[in-house]
Amino acid sequence: MTRLLPLTALAVLPACGEEPCPKGSVRNVATGLCTIYEYEAGGPGADPDATDTADPGGEGEGEGEGEGEGEGETTAGPDSSGAVGVLGSGGHTLDHVSLTVVADASHGLVEPRDLAFDPAAPTHLWIVDRHDDAMVILTDPGTPGMGHWRSAGMERQHWLAQPSAIAFGAPGYLATAHDSTGDPVGDQDPSMAMGPTLWPSSLTDFDGGRPSHLDMVHDSALMGGIAWERDHVYWMHDGWNQCITRMDFAEPHEPGGTYHGDATVDRFVCGEVGQADDVPAHMEWAAETGVVWFADPVHATVSTLDVGTAVPDETVRGADEAMRQVWVGATFVAVVAGDPLVQPSGLALHDGRVLVSDAGTGLLLAFDPDGTLVDWLDTELGAGALAGITVGPDGALWVVDRAAARVLRIAAL
Repeated sequence: MTRLLPLTALAVLPACGEEPCPKGSVRNVATGLCTIYEYEAGGPGADPDATDTADPGGEGEGEGEGEGEGEGETTAGPDSSGAVGVLGSGGHTLDHVSLTVVADASHGLVEPRDLAFDPAAPTHLWIVDRHDDAMVILTDPGTPGMGHWRSAGMERQHWLAQPSAIAFGAPGYLATAHDSTGDPVGDQDPSMAMGPTLWPSSLTDFDGGRPSHLDMVHDSALMGGIAWERDHVYWMHDGWNQCITRMDFAEPHEPGGTYHGDATVDRFVCGEVGQADDVPAHMEWAAETGVVWFADPVHATVSTLDVGTAVPDETVRGADEAMRQVWVGATFVAVVAGDPLVQPSGLALHDGRVLVSDAGTGLLLAFDPDGTLVDWLDTELGAGALAGITVGPDGALWVVDRAAARVLRIAAL
């Protein structure tokens, strides 16, 4: 399979050859140099010379891996016939793609839900894991030198509660959405107890708990998806209020801080959005058209939201100084409704196509922006398996198999 290129090291430390690497660094298996741009294979505190050499192309590997792949492999984009190479170019079966199991339980996965590559560090793959409120980070994924680390930050049960989705934002930042109601007191609205969290993307600063979080505005609960627009502005699926919400975190506070009064929160199409227990409802911001794409597993739709036509309605008092504005009149269009969709969950925009994973069927589907079905692939995983998807820096489709706690890489032959 195609290897991801290693990052340029942030620092190269003195030890090389057979000498031990200094504490906090790790030996790059490709160059032999000690660098500080990634965790040790076992995570912070592990033996700095320990390297995870598990071959993701071993047990559980799909058909077609190996021959026909290389530096010039086809990406997830369309081929000349209009079909999508990464979905088998119209073949619809695993015989027509290369499928590799990149990570599984041996790499810290228990209940994965979504994944994303850090655009500023493309050899870092972040995976949100619902079990015990965690983030699993893979370094150099899909290579023999792949490392893995699972977060266990203090008080993570609140700041990374049952994560369902992840989105990288401005350089150095990412945000997570949580399929949780938090810990409401009495008959308190869960919106007052839960919300999205802003984090640093530096591997040396992120711990997945209260000490490293940079913002968390209590507003949305039972969140199934999150997407980045610009700056510190994110879109979220708010399952509790059945809204699509736009949140501007504004100025992040200090790590572990508490001030959230500068945030701006706007809610749209409230009452029109479904929420399925423990089924992600992922979304993407399309900057070129200024709309949000959203998968709704309850209504079996993939829709767009254009807020250019919206007007303000009521204001809602939140858990802090920030006011919540409810808007009406936004343009919400079900681009794909029903067949072939059953329970759309994961969503990615790539090369002018809308890629969708269906948790109800195990199908991966590609649509044109007008809703025309272009291609599809039967993963043979069946109902309850597929969740988040993303197109990697290598052009392959990286997929969460939630049923088997795996990350899969699907590439064109």
